[in-house]
Formats: sequence, C-alpha cells, structure tokens
Amino acid sequence: MVSDPVADVILTSGEAVPPDRAGAAGPGGRPLRRDAARNRARILQAAAEVFAKEGLDASMDAVAATAGVGVGTVYRHFPRRDELLRGLFDARIDEVLALLGEAQADPDPWHGLTQFLERSLEIQVEDRALAQVLADDELQHRLVRRGSQDIKPAVERLLARALEAGLVRPDVTSVDVALVRSMVLDVAERTRDLAPELWRRMLAICIDGLRPHGTELLPGSPLGFDDVKSVLHRALCRPPQP
Repeated sequence: MVSDPVADVILTSGEAVPPDRAGAAGPGGRPLRRDAARNRARILQAAAEVFAKEGLDASMDAVAATAGVGVGTVYRHFPRRDELLRGLFDARIDEVLALLGEAQADPDPWHGLTQFLERSLEIQVEDRALAQVLADDELQHRLVRRGSQDIKPAVERLLARALEAGLVRPDVTSVDVALVRSMVLDVAERTRDLAPELWRRMLAICIDGLRPHGTELLPGSPLGFDDVKSVLHRALCRPPQP
C-alpha cells in the first residue's frame, strides 16, 4: 500500500500544531522580495511538473529549465534537494486545503464530499514523486503539523454534513473514508502502467457503497484511529508483491 497523506492526517490524533508555512520566507525567516517570491513560486511549479513525470531522480537542471531560470537561482532558493522537496510537499498540502475549502462551500453535501475524494486523489495519482516524498520520516511529521489543525477536522465536517443530510449511510466513519482513499490510491499505483484510469472505476464503486441504500448495517465493527494507523504503517513497510 502506498502512502496517502490525507488518510494519514485523518487517522492522526493528538494536539493540533499551527501549520508550517515554509514557503512564505527566505533563509533566516526573512520575507522574500516580490521578484524572489515569484521565482520561488515558478521553481516550485516546475518541480511539481518535473517530479510528477520523472519521479525524484529528476535533476535540478531539469527543474531550472522548466522554470525558465538558471540552476543557480534554484540553488539559491533551495540549497539542497530535500529543501526543494519540503517546499513542494507544503505546496501539495496547500492544494488539498484549497480543495477542502471548495468542498465545504458546496451547497450540496454529497457533491462536496465526493468531489473532494475524486479531486484530491487526482492530485496524488498524477504525481509520481509524492509517494516517494512521503516515505521520508521528517515529511510525515510535517504532514501532521500541517494537517492536524486543518485537514482532519475539515474532512470530518464534510462527512458530518452528508450524514446529517441523510446522504451517507449512518454507520460510516471518517476512518472508513480514509481507508477508502488508501485502497483506491493503492489500486492506482499498482495499475498505473496497465490501466491508468482504473482507480476511477474503483472509486465509483466505493462511493456508491457510501450511499444509504438500505437499513442493513455494515458487517463488523469500525477500527479506531490507533488500530488503523498501525495497519496502514505496517502495509507501507512492505513492498507490493508481484
């Protein structure tokens, strides 16, 4: 199973920590000049494109060429590759938070929830480097810092709205939603070369299963946060079997 940052946040309990805004300042925490801020944004956008296509083995020269800047400019903003990856990671979390904001503003609770599931998975499926980035322990900790305050409660509110409107079966929990995401993302990773759109079919099946078709309860009992976190992390330590 591949790493799912949104699922990991949903399944993370503990004290909320203010989000980390690594991209808002330059070295030493000084605010960036406007032109420097624009260059930084171009570099991050280029890195997202290059790493999404080529993975983490892509060169800094390729990032610079895509951004339309010299490689020295890339190194001035990101002296080490891991710093560029952290900046890219933070930008991806910002994208997820923006999607959550749009979903919460949607007047249709069902549409807001399901569109968030589909569009947030699209971000991850299209980014080949993201799963590799998330294998880094430090970035996992950054995810918790960035997400514990915003992502987890926002997803829970999306689900609560749909539950209150009677649009989701009443025994579904936020842990179930997190596991659905992880299962679909795992399918996407395993079938990327064979059937790159198959994950959408699996997501549609899972989404249909969220609907309140009848009164029969789901079999078994839902896992708690601690149990399912342990399951996900054990799965991440094992490479997929051929």
